[in-house]
Amino acid sequence: HNLVSQALRRLLRLYGFSVDRVEPRFFGPNHDEGPDVLVHLGVAVLLIDVSVVNNAAPSYVEAELHDLNSRFSQVEDVKRKRYAARAKAAGFEFTPFVLSAFGSFSQSAMATLRRLAKCTSDRTAFLRHMKMAISVALQRGNARLLLAAD
Repeated sequence: HNLVSQALRRLLRLYGFSVDRVEPRFFGPNHDEGPDVLVHLGVAVLLIDVSVVNNAAPSYVEAELHDLNSRFSQVEDVKRKRYAARAKAAGFEFTPFVLSAFGSFSQSAMATLRRLAKCTSDRTAFLRHMKMAISVALQRGNARLLLAAD
């Protein structure tokens, strides 16, 4: 999660987006939680919350959540309930950015990337670069988890 959030912020800056350096932590009751990325898109401000789901986790297997899209939708719904109204009240737009631990992007994650791509000079190159770099960050995070388990 953290490596993906960091990669997303770094890449967006690389493409010229105005991205806040500090995570916007004003959404939680103790100011210790909130969306991971704040991006300025002209007059709009987009809050992005990154989540990584592992469909192979025992809790998901036991709950019979085998369909990845169903799991993505479930996580997106939880995130929207948690942050969307507060974001709107603050004048921001909110979007969940959900990935599978194995590298799949949710529909909302892809829609977010496509929306951001519209602000670039080469949409195809932007999408390719973002997907590749985010996937690498995700796998680095997976490797760290595996190495830490030893």
